[in-house]
Amino acid sequence: IRDIGAGVGTAGLLLALGTIAYLVLVHRGPGREIRALVLVAGLGGVALLVGAAAELAGIQAVFETGWRDVLAVDVSSAAMMRLLAGVLVVFGFTDGLAEPDDVPQRWTFGADSAFGLVGLAIGVLSFSFDGHTVTEGPRGLHLAANAVHVSAAAVWFGGIVALVVVAVMRHRTATSIADLVVRFSSVATGALACVAVAGGAMTLLIIDDVDDLTDTVWGRRLTVKLIGV
Repeated sequence: IRDIGAGVGTAGLLLALGTIAYLVLVHRGPGREIRALVLVAGLGGVALLVGAAAELAGIQAVFETGWRDVLAVDVSSAAMMRLLAGVLVVFGFTDGLAEPDDVPQRWTFGADSAFGLVGLAIGVLSFSFDGHTVTEGPRGLHLAANAVHVSAAAVWFGGIVALVVVAVMRHRTATSIADLVVRFSSVATGALACVAVAGGAMTLLIIDDVDDLTDTVWGRRLTVKLIGV
């Protein structure tokens, strides 16, 4: 249960953060597209919230504690941060539209989206309070590499999802997405490079021997992720 929750929560964070990054860095379009993408980010927040709750349920079962006591368990810190992040993301973003729906425009975030942005930051930092980030290598260096790794992966993954959503919407009106694809491709390339560099740095901080890549669960998961990328 804990592993499933962590997976769902991670996917939700990547979706929410990546969609917002896409809106800021790439998207230019009518209001209906911006509203749809803000909704997608909110759905990512829901997944983050549900995943964090499942994580806490799994921790509660493993440590055989009550729900009040599970909050005092050290390994609950990251899940609690993701729970808070999910709440902030779900309720923290608005479309910020200033022009009519049919006018191509950028998404602008102001004070009304501050809670959502704080939620995304908390979600990214939460991964620095569990796993190898806590136990291996210099804490500050590992924290920075992990934050870059998660953020860059979100820009890549969430951006692709956002681009697909826009493609589906524009297909109905026979509107081209070529300009968005070109704009996103450079962002995605940079993000994927950051994923590789930060992931490589974390691997060097964690790994003791090359055999760890095949003889440990962590190593086998890393190998699967590399093949997937």
